[in-house]
Amino acid sequence: SLGLKLNDDGAYDYFALKDISAGEEVLWDYESSEYEISTKFPCTCGAAKCRGILQGFRHHGQAVLELYGEEHVSPFLLENN
Repeated sequence: SLGLKLNDDGAYDYFALKDISAGEEVLWDYESSEYEISTKFPCTCGAAKCRGILQGFRHHGQAVLELYGEEHVSPFLLENN
């Protein structure tokens, strides 16, 4: 899976949170950068602790922080938390 960090230009850099094997699918958690997702949709990550429906950090912030820590979510989300 991928993490994100705000860079010096005010955009995000994405980086691997673990080693990625050739041909492995790369996943990114929308709720680590989106406060509210107006068109909610089912997640297909397949993880045992999947949150099911992607709604945004507003709804699942604590779970997102437990997975990635404050370092790997959009800083503006922490201001609203």
